[in-house]
Amino acid sequence: MHRYCDKIMKITSQEEERVQQKLAKELPPGEVKEMTEILTSYHLRGMEKGMEKGMEKGMEKGMEKGIQKGNITALQRTLLKQAKKKLGAISQETEQIIMNTTDIARLEKALEFIFDLDSEETLLNLLKNNNEISR
Repeated sequence: MHRYCDKIMKITSQEEERVQQKLAKELPPGEVKEMTEILTSYHLRGMEKGMEKGMEKGMEKGMEKGIQKGNITALQRTLLKQAKKKLGAISQETEQIIMNTTDIARLEKALEFIFDLDSEETLLNLLKNNNEISR
């Protein structure tokens, strides 16, 4: 079995040489080759499992970031559409501020109070300060 794994997953000659040197110090000469094959096989399996776990974690983090970015983009676009509908045309600057806001709480707060807005200034204050509309 270990020979099959060795054919599929190669280690570098430097890695194999280090294993052999360590074994040569600790084992009788006849057992070095046999132990090298066994240890190399286990080493490769361990590396493979480690790589699989690393890839899984990387994919999970990537997916989480993608979902979060998608949520932010959806909130930004919704706020932009609702602000235009409520206030009429809005300035390029305000539009840019909305699209550059990545704090989900601020975007949600602005959407929560969208029907209470009376000006772009009020909207910008919500985005900058995350405060409720003062009356």
